[in-house]
Amino acid sequence: MKSGLDDAFNPETVADVGASSKRGYFFLRSFLRFKGRVYAVNPGRSEIPELGLKVYPRVTDIPDKVDFVFVETPAHTVPGIIEDCVKKGVKLVAIFTAGFSETGRKEGIELEEKIKEIIRGSKTRVLGPNCLGLYNPRIGLAWRANLPLDAGDVAFISQSGGLANLVILYGHTRGLRFSKVVSFGNACDIGLEELLLYFKDDPETRVVAAYIEGIKDAKGLAETFLEVSLKKPLIVWKGGRSEDGARACASHTGSLAGSHRIWSAVFRQTGVVEVKTLEELVDTALTFSFLPPIRGNSVGSISISGGASVTISDLLSEAGFRVPPLREETIRLIDEEVRRVYPEGISVINPVDVSAAYYNPGVVSTVIDVMTGDPNIDLIIFDLPVMYLAYSWRQSDAFRGEFMEALIKSGKNAIEKGKPFVVVLSPVGDEALWVRLRDTLVKEKIPVYPDMRRTCDALRNAKSYYEFLEKRRKAESHLADELEAPLLKVT
Repeated sequence: MKSGLDDAFNPETVADVGASSKRGYFFLRSFLRFKGRVYAVNPGRSEIPELGLKVYPRVTDIPDKVDFVFVETPAHTVPGIIEDCVKKGVKLVAIFTAGFSETGRKEGIELEEKIKEIIRGSKTRVLGPNCLGLYNPRIGLAWRANLPLDAGDVAFISQSGGLANLVILYGHTRGLRFSKVVSFGNACDIGLEELLLYFKDDPETRVVAAYIEGIKDAKGLAETFLEVSLKKPLIVWKGGRSEDGARACASHTGSLAGSHRIWSAVFRQTGVVEVKTLEELVDTALTFSFLPPIRGNSVGSISISGGASVTISDLLSEAGFRVPPLREETIRLIDEEVRRVYPEGISVINPVDVSAAYYNPGVVSTVIDVMTGDPNIDLIIFDLPVMYLAYSWRQSDAFRGEFMEALIKSGKNAIEKGKPFVVVLSPVGDEALWVRLRDTLVKEKIPVYPDMRRTCDALRNAKSYYEFLEKRRKAESHLADELEAPLLKVT
């Protein structure tokens, strides 16, 4: 297997081949945010005055090294461009152009095979065809002008360029920040397995997520899944779960979806966290990125409604969690603080229903802090419907500042002490306020989920992963003990 992806994914120069006014220089405008040097290639023109760029006829005419080339020309022209890239010593080529093996037509398949032949034995690597390529926000490299450039610790690998856009943009609104995102399309060269192994060892990546439709060669993939998941959380959204979806996979990227039952079995055996929607992928990645490991299933539940306390307990139970009684000292401390502020309609055993006392920042701090110190509790959930906050929020500047300060300080304190803390923030009642609150909390690395069902799914996914690691650890420890035990003498 070729190496060198680290150099390829951290270019110093970029060239856009096929930049044209027909698309309004869509991709080229995006690349102008790149922190390195940017070149345009198009044999049909010599300059782009509106962008202040000289245009070169071919990649080989650029009087500088070229590390990364983005190709957006018709399919029949691509092999010649790849030949120039090999001659120039280009490290990475992303082929946006479609019309190759995914069509199922002979000419498209032959064009893709020709690309493979051209790069064989060279140091030039290829993403695609039929892909968007590489997003590396740390160096300002993005294929769309509206993609954010603040970097983080989540890597995303996608067979679909469109879904890569959705994950980046929706994930950003939820607080996710990405180390790199790779759209690899037909995978004529760089494929899923190599990308997984790259991100396993990438020091900028703590969480690996992927959208896959199918693969052309499954040999060794299960071993790769296990190798990655033993080091970092690996989240996979598998497309083509239904018969209709599998047929769509074949026409989209030319890949075989395979039996979803088999895929799910492989995921379970290798510690892969399987998700089924965009929202579940982002929720789960956020949980891994923001929180310490979930080491148990005992939840401290805080709400401001008795009915919510009941339904939250049901959902947690269905997801494999418990809402156990708090220890007596915890109950005493919470009861004293809450009743001092609002003595009616409260419950402090667990779930804790603080009722109208929530508006007091001291109550918020006390409940979270005391729960953090309770050894009976493994993680804390604060259910906070925006509709209850909206009135007080509008009436008092002091309330806004003091409430958020108390919530953030105590929530971060719990997380820093190794106890996961999350906020369930329903937008019902005031969506504008919901956005402000969500953005404030995620900026402080406190995860926010829009409803309890999604919260439970994300926490269950994370818990299952950490349980898998613990079972592996125990199994390996047991095996080591057996190997070290003295052999019994047979008489």
